[in-house]
Amino acid sequence: MKKKLIVAVMALGALTVSAQTDNAANNSQNNKKSIDKSQRPDANTRATKMTDQMTKKLLLTEDQKPKVLAINLDKAKKVDALRASTDKNKKELMTNRKAIEQERDTELKNVLTLDQYEKWHKWKDEKKEEMKKKMQDKKSKNNGEGTSDSQVMDNLEN
Repeated sequence: MKKKLIVAVMALGALTVSAQTDNAANNSQNNKKSIDKSQRPDANTRATKMTDQMTKKLLLTEDQKPKVLAINLDKAKKVDALRASTDKNKKELMTNRKAIEQERDTELKNVLTLDQYEKWHKWKDEKKEEMKKKMQDKKSKNNGEGTSDSQVMDNLEN
């Protein structure tokens, strides 16, 4: 009888350890997904990606590419510095982000042709509309818990 009891306790212990190991592995994978999701590319990567997209959409010349990259890099660094400042409230952050975007727009106006500049604005407007739709879809899926303003601006930047 004692042997059966000992075997039963050991089997139960083994099952418990196995279940905990499986849960730990699943939690580890879930944490990796959330960490990967929250990791943000650095300013250089984001600026390069944006410039590549602009090169394709706006047909930038070889002369324009480095100028547009410099503008995009400067703005990406400013956004990073803004994100790092913890003393700003949400409304102030959004106001500052809009100012940075306005600054980008003004600088691009001096580099792009009139046709390219118009295409740039049209493209930005399309991206904003896409983002609004994504936010609405996400809100309806999450029962009202939507995308934060900073997430929206991050997506508009890329």
